[in-house]
Amino acid sequence: MDGRIPKQEAEKLLRAETVNCLVAVSKAFAATPSHRVMKHWDRLRSELSVSLTGVSNVGQWQEVLLGRLQITALPSYLCSAFEALESSIERVGYDFFGWLYFVRPEVRWFVTHIRLESEKRAESHAERLVDHEET
Repeated sequence: MDGRIPKQEAEKLLRAETVNCLVAVSKAFAATPSHRVMKHWDRLRSELSVSLTGVSNVGQWQEVLLGRLQITALPSYLCSAFEALESSIERVGYDFFGWLYFVRPEVRWFVTHIRLESEKRAESHAERLVDHEET
């Protein structure tokens, strides 16, 4: 054993950290002046796809993605999400290009997953508001 995490566990961790990072990006994107609710998910998917080309580390990818989405403010939750992703990539023994190889073909899955989770949270929040109003 070389101390590396088994591939399935590594991919599970990277998937979770990538989702967390993209949730933070989505949240920051929604707060930008140029944000349009009706185009949110299409634009996020499109810019994510484009941002994954021509970069060689997490910092470059972050800069390209945030620039394309016109995210100029860097809240602490967003910085922490990128740092956690970078740390996870290192922890599982991947390099940045290994992570890219894992993520690129899955862009549509990541954005769809985040969208569905967001919709579930919104429904749950609406249900709690209705329950609260009924009491």
